[in-house]
Amino acid sequence: MKNIFEKYNNNKQERPFTVDLKSVDQWFKSGEIVKHEGLTLQVIAIGKKKSKYGDSGFIVGTPLGGKTIGINVPKWYIPTIESMLNDIEVVGAIMAGGVFVKLGKRTSPKNGNEYPTFEWDEMPLPY
Repeated sequence: MKNIFEKYNNNKQERPFTVDLKSVDQWFKSGEIVKHEGLTLQVIAIGKKKSKYGDSGFIVGTPLGGKTIGINVPKWYIPTIESMLNDIEVVGAIMAGGVFVKLGKRTSPKNGNEYPTFEWDEMPLPY
């Protein structure tokens, strides 16, 4: 029988992924994400880092056959990144190379502003 608390016994680390953020080929600021609508990345790391403006969330991935791309996510998306980091199944799937994120956008009906969206998916096993 599986222990229901197993996913919480993962000795949480600040960064479970070994990606050197300084070696990422290209970074997108959160305000630039909507310009890249439709871009799909195979995710190799997610996380949170400290910056001079406070906490910053990020996603690092590669388009099929491409260079590494880093995305600084909007501040409102940081709780989602934190939740994913605390889920051992999500971290394991990313480490195994089976997670994709598709960048999108939505338009606010109130003010007409465009905001980024993130559509997560995983490859069918085995990956």
